[in-house]
Amino acid sequence: MTHRAFDAAVKEASGEAVTFSVTGFEYTFTVDTPLPLGQLILFARAAEKSEQEQARALDALLRGWLVEADREKWDECLGQLKDLTILGHIVNYIVEEATARPTQAS
Repeated sequence: MTHRAFDAAVKEASGEAVTFSVTGFEYTFTVDTPLPLGQLILFARAAEKSEQEQARALDALLRGWLVEADREKWDECLGQLKDLTILGHIVNYIVEEATARPTQAS
């Protein structure tokens, strides 16, 4: 079963962080904000290379977007994934959430 919460924008507006979970892994991951979207360019460069380089770049991208405290759990989650296409869906979700938000006051 696939699950996606659509209240992330409301939570962010109230100061709550963007989070996601992966089915079958009981842990909620928190995205470090503001999101360094420039990392997408580095990922795109790696996408022109081998599948192994693409996988490394995707891992680096997602790990870089998580709060540091969640990175070890992320590694555990990756080790249990049976379908890696979920990673693309996670990236899309995070980017949608990051780019759909109003600029935060500095």
